[in-house]
Amino acid sequence: MAPLCRPVCLLLLSFWALSDVAVDARVGKKVKKGKQVVCPAQLSPEDMAGVPENSTSNILNRLMVSYDPRIRPNFKGIPVESRVNIFINSFGSIQETTMDYRVNIFLRQRWNDPRLRLPRDFKADSLTVDPRMFQCLWKPDLFFANEKHANFHDVTQDNILLFIFRNGDVLVSMRLSVTLSCPLDLMLFPMDTQLCKMQLESFGYTTSDLVFMWQSDPEQATTRAWR
Repeated sequence: MAPLCRPVCLLLLSFWALSDVAVDARVGKKVKKGKQVVCPAQLSPEDMAGVPENSTSNILNRLMVSYDPRIRPNFKGIPVESRVNIFINSFGSIQETTMDYRVNIFLRQRWNDPRLRLPRDFKADSLTVDPRMFQCLWKPDLFFANEKHANFHDVTQDNILLFIFRNGDVLVSMRLSVTLSCPLDLMLFPMDTQLCKMQLESFGYTTSDLVFMWQSDPEQATTRAWR
């Protein structure tokens, strides 16, 4: 029986494996279809030629036609300085049982990318960019080290604001809901005082490539986009 059963078992296992791959492929395709963005560097010469010469779209295309988001600004040079600011929109209750808390925040970052300096023929001081273009840019890999759960907000569109300034500064503001761990010392409960941290770090860069700076005064760092 063993020689006859083995091919059947292998066939069944292969069938289930193929089914899983098909399901994953369908799910992956669906997600990709909803999030796919064509960056200017992916446009064909025919597509580029079809954009009016003096339009803002043409300026953006020229700005990013050779842009490589895989390489950080000032590659092999000085580290990128990302100025970070957080506006707490709401603060959830602290949970003693799970030792965490939840916040809804606007996370704002501003850094300089010399490759994105606006050309002289663009008259404004800044360029407001569609949030979907955020996927085409290099950005700091900031993450919350004490995060348990987190999610972006996308109703009715992705809650992301993106500005490019004349000197190449990039400003991004995004709305997040984050559940963060907070170890509690409850020995003096209910007369206790707790200090809950929000730990922000870079996941893949060292300080020789990326440095985060806390921006305590948003009025100094940005314009109306901070509000």
